[in-house]
Amino acid sequence: MSALKSLQQILPLKNDQPLDELNPTPISTELSLEHYRASLQQSNNENLAKCVSQFESFNHKIKEHKKKLIVVGEIIEEFSNELNNLSSSLISLEQQSNSLSKDSKLQRSITERLNPVILDLMIPPEIARSVLQEDITPQWLENLKFITEKRQLLHTLPETKSKDQLKEGIELLQDKAIERIRDFIILQIRMLRSSSKSSSQLIQQKLLEVKDAFQFLSSHHQKLAEQLRSAYVYTMRWYYQSKFSKYLYALEKLQIRRVDSAVLGDNKAGEYFTLFEKRFEILHSDQSAMPSQIAETSPFPYWVEFVFNQFSMAVVDNVIVEYLFTIEFFYQGEEKDNSWAEEMFKNVFQIGQEFLTYISNTLDAYGILFIIRLVQKSQAKLHEVHIPVLDDYLNSLLLILWPHFTKIVDANCEAMKRTMLKGKKATGLAPISITQQFAQFFSALLELSVNEAEPLISSIIRLRNETRPATLSLKSRFYISKR
Repeated sequence: MSALKSLQQILPLKNDQPLDELNPTPISTELSLEHYRASLQQSNNENLAKCVSQFESFNHKIKEHKKKLIVVGEIIEEFSNELNNLSSSLISLEQQSNSLSKDSKLQRSITERLNPVILDLMIPPEIARSVLQEDITPQWLENLKFITEKRQLLHTLPETKSKDQLKEGIELLQDKAIERIRDFIILQIRMLRSSSKSSSQLIQQKLLEVKDAFQFLSSHHQKLAEQLRSAYVYTMRWYYQSKFSKYLYALEKLQIRRVDSAVLGDNKAGEYFTLFEKRFEILHSDQSAMPSQIAETSPFPYWVEFVFNQFSMAVVDNVIVEYLFTIEFFYQGEEKDNSWAEEMFKNVFQIGQEFLTYISNTLDAYGILFIIRLVQKSQAKLHEVHIPVLDDYLNSLLLILWPHFTKIVDANCEAMKRTMLKGKKATGLAPISITQQFAQFFSALLELSVNEAEPLISSIIRLRNETRPATLSLKSRFYISKR
């Protein structure tokens, strides 16, 4: 470019000055001069001398311009050489660019092919850090998915050193994850046993949020999973025994309206018969169990079925919650053996049976029959939600209640016969007290009957059969008194 700059300095051009078109035909200076001389010799012009003078002047100027053109020629030649060099450089750059473009495409292709392989063979540091240090939360479970996917990927990789290193790293992460899951579950179990008022529902909810963690542990360490499951079952057995013992202690402070003798023939049993419809409402009530704080301080008397229902509702509600949690967390909804429930609640079931024996030490036929219907209501509720773990317990309660109810009916039959035989002679057509009581009692039993195969039907038949001879005796005595 220096040659072009030199040319511009010698022959500067204005910006708007157009360049004359170059004549491609070369001009020979010697031929031109000879041509002019010949023309001058043939001319007869009087101003020949003047023309010669002008010619000499022009010739001199031409020589001066030729001297300048020599420099211009050198500059143009230099410029031409620089253009040739620049052209060679551009060609070289173009070749290098094409080469780099090909290398770039090749590198991109190689990167696209190697990138998945590299990602498959590496363990991100943030994953390892999360497994080791972060709290076990639903977000932490993503680490377990990563470990599971890498383990599945190992089967598809060829045998290489990188595969061996990846396998070793994944096994270390897996062992650490199992260790952390174990410690987390043990901590939650310990909280159930702690003296602090830790709600079992809150702890269970926290465990359910990371239920996939136990499934991961169970799939890789079955023995440890069984040990943790057993630890939870034994802890909850202690937990429920403690809680229900305290609740039973509170319920025992409630005042129970005792019926210690047969009601048929009892002149003071009027309120007992008239309150049947009010007591019947308990079969359709959806109230929750009474808190222990209220039970300990309540000054009101309650019928026996109400007291039993408080304990029964607490047992059923807790068993449902515990069953659903255990199946979802420990068995992933595929539990085939519910022996764990018997182990967990056997002490509670024993407490319930003892409590029933305690409160059923009465001759309250209505109360015992209401309790039977409440037990059957619980059975129906559990069958609707497909929870079988209370079947044996509830059936054991019915085995206690039905024989006791039969004894109560027997006692009332005997009391009714004694009253009719020892009663005063009838003096009018108005119904006597014992027949009114029988009608109310018999009507109530019929209202509570739901199945002809139940022992209740046998008791109703027994009551009817025992009433007939007593009624005939009253009839004969009535006619005798008329005579």
